[in-house]
Amino acid sequence: AAKTGTTNDFRDAWTVGYTPQLAAGVWVGNSDNSEMKNLPGLRGASPIWHAVMEYALQDEEIVPFARPDGLIERAVCAVSGKLPGPNCPTVNELFIPGTEPTEHCHIHQTFSVNRETGRLCTVHTPPELCEEHVYQVYPPEAADWIASLDEDRRPPVPPTEYDTIYGPSRNDADVAIISPGPYSYIGGTVPITGNAKGGDFGYYRVLFGEGLNPSEWIQIGPEHGNQVDHNLLEFWDTSALDGLYSLRLSIVDHSTALRETTIQVTVDNISPTLDLTHPEDGSEYELGYDEWANVNAEVQDYSIARVEFYEYSGGKENEPPAELQPFAVRTVAPFNVNWPIGAIGKHTFYVIAVDAAGNANTSDRVTIEVVPREDE
Repeated sequence: AAKTGTTNDFRDAWTVGYTPQLAAGVWVGNSDNSEMKNLPGLRGASPIWHAVMEYALQDEEIVPFARPDGLIERAVCAVSGKLPGPNCPTVNELFIPGTEPTEHCHIHQTFSVNRETGRLCTVHTPPELCEEHVYQVYPPEAADWIASLDEDRRPPVPPTEYDTIYGPSRNDADVAIISPGPYSYIGGTVPITGNAKGGDFGYYRVLFGEGLNPSEWIQIGPEHGNQVDHNLLEFWDTSALDGLYSLRLSIVDHSTALRETTIQVTVDNISPTLDLTHPEDGSEYELGYDEWANVNAEVQDYSIARVEFYEYSGGKENEPPAELQPFAVRTVAPFNVNWPIGAIGKHTFYVIAVDAAGNANTSDRVTIEVVPREDE
């Protein structure tokens, strides 16, 4: 068993560990307490500790650690350390009585996904297309840790968009809302298109209500006596709304019979909240020593379509070039990218976040400076 340690600015690198027969500690550092260059305990002290322990124990019998009396053994989730759920990988751990976990793991969650579209299934998705997928869903406080991982080591994130191919009615039905699509994100003034025709047609009206099963319906515009075929039904001003809404098309026949179709949409008229948390404004990087600058954006919204990362030479007091293109685009969280350091001078970064309804927000600009390496 061993533990590494590193002090600020790489002034000290430690590794301390033991076996049942021997305990040893290794310190690595400069005698004048000056900084070392990117040398943590794992790379500085650990190889020495490992070599010393192997040499000292090379002729000794392998002795397992003795299990102390009074411990209890419990199966826990290998990821969270909590009581395992049905989809958790498990390991057995030892606990002092009274310290064993009591909460169940909430990281491993099951999502029903349309295998053809990669989107979340709805009640309208054919069951044969739905597959159960288990994703690791981490709490917000783990965002920094996930962002620190290499991109190929980050856990896959579950889809956030609902399946829109299969809806409550076909586009060629007599009563159909064609646009907006089911479970889509909308904002502003929305044209509603579809079909209102056939049968003993009297008139149609379009209504909306808050939530999945509204307790109250509000009519949009007047009642319409004309039949509509794949054309405009109504305009819906959503500027004062926000959240999940149900949209209904009702046809009242001359016999007073009612024909209806209903879809759900998310109204989003608010731009994403956006904070460029890294790099810090005014920070310095050494060319040849620092390989990259980590650029991280914290973004909040109902559904993010994309986050665009921009960089240009010069300070933030200078406006970005007119036709500047993003050097990276992310469509799923964490919204984090490494920018390779390759040129001395000032470099300015900013981020644009666009949500699924088309609302956009631009972050403040931050400037870093790349300087020559001190020993060159």
